[in-house]
Parts: sequence; C-alpha cells; structure tokens
Amino acid sequence: MSAVIQEACCVISYPNCYKISVPKLPISTLLVNLIGCFAIGLFYGLFERNNLMNTDVRLFLTVGLCGGFTTFSTFINESYQLLKEDNFLYLFAYTSVSLLGGLFVLYIGYTVIRMFS
Repeated sequence: MSAVIQEACCVISYPNCYKISVPKLPISTLLVNLIGCFAIGLFYGLFERNNLMNTDVRLFLTVGLCGGFTTFSTFINESYQLLKEDNFLYLFAYTSVSLLGGLFVLYIGYTVIRMFS
C-alpha cells in the first residue's frame, strides 16, 4: 500500500520524477521520506503548542500516519541494493541525504509551526 502512495505522491509532487537522470538513485522513496519527515516536524510543532492532542492521537499521527506513509524498509532495501551493486557513491549520497535531509526538513516543519504560535 505504501508503495502505491509513494508513487502517487511522486507523480503529484514532481511529475517528471521518472525523467530525472540520476541512475540508480531511488528519488521517489527519498522524496516521500523527506515529505514524511516534514509532516512529523509539523505535527510535533503542533503537539507542543498549548499541549494539544492526547498521546493516542499523537502516536496515530506520527507513528501510524507518517510511519505508514514513509518506508524505512524500502529505504534499507534500496540502500542494500546500491551496496550490492558496488554503487558506493550513490549509497553514500542516498543515505546521507535521507538521514541529514530528513532531520533538516523535520526541523523546518517544527520551526514553521513554532513561528506561528
């Protein structure tokens, strides 16, 4: 199910994502994971705002909704495939952008909500 959502979001957010000329780099998974990290940042910014929402709703939105939207297992599998094919440069780029970019966009989402509170 999440693979279908990934592809739909890729086409919606960046219609030409299949035309990107970066071979072996899983752009659609990267985009979906970064969007999910941004959403989690937005949610945590909202949660801290006047202590909104109870714990169950928080878990549903972050672990359930965003966790189902993003795909850590796909990220690991694609990283492993790059490793198996000796694409070390792409592996380093993909994992670095995924992890550091994910932290960055989570922070941006959190900061956006905090600016308006």
